[in-house]
Parts: sequence; C-alpha cells; structure tokens
Amino acid sequence: MVTSLENNLSSRKSAPEKVDVLDVPIAVLSMQDAIDFANTWDVRPGNAHMAAFTTVHMVVEARKDEHLRAILAETDMNCPDGAPVAWIGNRQAKGGLSRTSGPDFMPAFCAQGVQLGYRHFIYGGGPGIAEQAAQNLQTHFPGLQISGYYSPPFRPLTEEEDREVCEMINDSSTDFVWVCLGCPKQEKWMFDHKSKLNVRGIFAVGLAVDVMAGARTRAPRALGLMGFEWLFRLMQEPGRLWKRYTFTNALFLAWVLRDMLRNPFADLGSN
Repeated sequence: MVTSLENNLSSRKSAPEKVDVLDVPIAVLSMQDAIDFANTWDVRPGNAHMAAFTTVHMVVEARKDEHLRAILAETDMNCPDGAPVAWIGNRQAKGGLSRTSGPDFMPAFCAQGVQLGYRHFIYGGGPGIAEQAAQNLQTHFPGLQISGYYSPPFRPLTEEEDREVCEMINDSSTDFVWVCLGCPKQEKWMFDHKSKLNVRGIFAVGLAVDVMAGARTRAPRALGLMGFEWLFRLMQEPGRLWKRYTFTNALFLAWVLRDMLRNPFADLGSN
C-alpha cells in the first residue's frame, strides 16, 4: 500500500518555480512544499543538493557580493526566511509562496525524517552548541538519528582539518548536513563542500542550530508575522547586530522604494 507520505514525495520531483527579489532567486514554495521537495533528493556523489534560507540581510549581502549571489542562484531551494522577502516574493509569484525560516524548517523536517530513517549531521555553532542541539532534537523527536556533530574553531580550518571533517561526515552515512556559521560564511562553506560530501543535501540554516540548542530565543510569533523578528534579535544582541540592521535594513528599504518609484507596476526583480 502506498502511504500518504510516499504520495507527497512522488508529487514533487521537479525544481520549484523561482522569482527574483532584488536579484536573488527565491523558491515559490510553502513550508510543506519545501519539506516535500527536499525529501525527493537522492545522494549525488560530488554534487550534493543545497538549500538556503534568505533574510533581508542575505539579500543585501548578495547584492554586494557577486560570489554569494551566484551561490544562491545555484541552490536547489532558496527559501524566504525574512518576512519582507516572503511578502515581496509572494507578490511577484501571485501566491503560493510563504515564509519558511530555518528555525521553523529544521525541526519540521527532522520530525518527518524520523519515519524515513534519515541521518543528520550538525556543523557549526559555538563550543558545545552543535552537541546540545543534537541532544535536544533527539529528545524532541524520539528515534531521530544524529550521525555526528562538529563545532569548528573560530579560525579557518587547515586543509588537513577540513579533509578530516569531510571524511568524518562521509564515513557516518549522513543524509543531511545542517550548517550554522552565519551569512555569508555558511553559504560559501556549503558551496565549497557540496563536491566533497556524499550526502543528499546541505542546509545553511544559521540561527536554527542555536535555537535548537537553547542558546537563542525566537521572537514572539506576532512579531515574526509583522516582520519585526529582526527587532527582537537586535534587542537581544545590540552590540553585535546594531550595525547590521541599521545599514542592511535601510539599504533594502531604499532599493525596494527606488524600484517601486521607477515602475510601481513592475515586479521587484533584477535591474
């Protein structure tokens, strides 16, 4: 008998439609669509699937960094993490796109993956963060298989260290790698390592691992729906984040308003 889960997996085989939000391609997917699509990924030795979760900060960084913009264009699935990114993307797509944040996607995907027997590896976070996130995930989702975790030092790894990490991941028969290094470092790590890892997919999820470890707190749902999760994070870490949000939010808003004034009936795509 074919289960409903198997029906869901077989219903989405092709790549999702994409729309451009200020030159960054965003997948036209709901949260469940994103989970179903990632479930169709098979192991592609030397060419792992990639998924990113794009915030306003990432859009601004991608506009300034051609390499990051190219990476996001090559991802199999680039979900709208930030509410403004989702609003603009949904306007262009004329529906069918909803916010899919890394901290929401990670537990939802892991929960469904228990039934499918997936093995997960967590890479990144500060000392002890990846280990704590792994323990909390297994507590929340009994039967979840964690194949390993690694918190890298706050310096570039040597070639030998990086090779050992890749061997550890490959030897663990991991299906999915969750990367928490911050933007754009995690997206570039994902791109640089997709040819070295024999896994189904790599997710660049940033804050999600810290949230699962209990090291960070999510904003109240109402703030997230209004697009003010960034303000909650700023209040938590003003010294580290004030410059990011002051300049990136202002740039994003300026670019959006400029494009709307140039042509109020056009989509906010490439210029």
